[in-house]
Amino acid sequence: MSTSEIRKIIDKIKDEKYRNAFRYQFLIGGTISEVCGKCQPLGSDAFTDNFEINTETFPAVFFKIKSARRGGKFRICALPLEEKYEPWSRPVFDWFQKHRDKNPFVFSKTNTPRANEAQFRKKRKELFKVDVARPKDYIRNARKRDLEDFYHFNYEDLALFGAWRVLIYTKEKENKIREILGENYQEYDKQKLINKLKTYFDKFIRYKRDEIKKNIADIEEKISLSFSRDKIISIEALNNLLDIKKDLQDHIFEEMKQKIFENVLKQSYITEPERGLIQEIVFNRLREKNPVLEIFNYFNVKYDLKSYILDSTNIKGIKHQINWFDLGINSLFSSCGFITLLVDPPGYIKGVDVVAFSPSTEYVFLIGCTIGVINNDVAKIYETTQKIKDILSNHNIVPLICTPHKKKEIVQLKEASDKGITIIPYDELKKLIEMCSNNRTHIEIVTYLTKQTRD
Repeated sequence: MSTSEIRKIIDKIKDEKYRNAFRYQFLIGGTISEVCGKCQPLGSDAFTDNFEINTETFPAVFFKIKSARRGGKFRICALPLEEKYEPWSRPVFDWFQKHRDKNPFVFSKTNTPRANEAQFRKKRKELFKVDVARPKDYIRNARKRDLEDFYHFNYEDLALFGAWRVLIYTKEKENKIREILGENYQEYDKQKLINKLKTYFDKFIRYKRDEIKKNIADIEEKISLSFSRDKIISIEALNNLLDIKKDLQDHIFEEMKQKIFENVLKQSYITEPERGLIQEIVFNRLREKNPVLEIFNYFNVKYDLKSYILDSTNIKGIKHQINWFDLGINSLFSSCGFITLLVDPPGYIKGVDVVAFSPSTEYVFLIGCTIGVINNDVAKIYETTQKIKDILSNHNIVPLICTPHKKKEIVQLKEASDKGITIIPYDELKKLIEMCSNNRTHIEIVTYLTKQTRD
């Protein structure tokens, strides 16, 4: 399992205590005992200071660790505090700050080292289903590979950082290792300690910067290739490109934003309208979450947007006059940047429940929402569509019927298609919700829906 895969598994842990415990174990290359056993830390065993490297100042977090493999002697692990160099340092340090005079990682009611370790091992077994010779050292060994392969730690760095023993071939190296592992860091003043740890801290900065530069160069090249020389942008190509966000950490994209627009958008074959379109798509996709959707789900504690739309038939106790499914569809389109109207007050039904206007294109979607059987909905929305086309003659009117039913359950597909009406069933709604969650813009939704109408 790669370092990236291990990090993704740990980041998905919902329990904050376990999440930070596994982050801490990986960061320090520690044993379970150093996390929650007999060598467990206190919240006060983390502090911050700065490294001065080539006239630059870098904030760092220092963890004081009672080394289980060295008879309880202390070692200090120094890590960059800035997210772009190490995204886990700040949340783990903040967790330590919340537990100043006690163990930050307690997993059992009895709070004994043996019980805490047992619970932690149980959780690790759930997360990492791997067959290795020494599973208890799995995360520690994965960190060692990461430090060697990515940060190019040598045997002295590994001994100093994680108390690792390495294959020794000379008496000189053996004596050096013993010197490093045998020292008790409590004897050092802070400045002497910082000077000593700078030997490997510099590598955390240098090699992460190299990775960021390489990623920026790759993105610039790929984005440039996403545009044809006849001034036509392939939105699909741009979306495929931005999907690489799944494989990179968010902080790397933050570094890349300005570079992308400086070096790509200045190309002469990109027009001003296209430049605005690219900026809107890229910036929306680089945000971690859809802010509108986050707020919607915050105020709707019992049901999130996905439940409103895909599970609306199972929602009990509906008291509001507006159907929950209609509200979900309206909120879905507004979350993606459309200007929306709920236009179906009781007693005035004309087949259309929601109207969604694309702010920067001529498309207007007339949306009928139904959780029941589609009977005369097709005829109603067809009639309304013809009237709206007369009112908005300069717009492209697209009628849709949204339903939480599966496509195979719908018998009116041909009738609707013959009248130019697109039915959006369960699977397509699920795709739209996923696009909304991934910060797709209204332009991308328009592209997706118009493709459905053609298909």
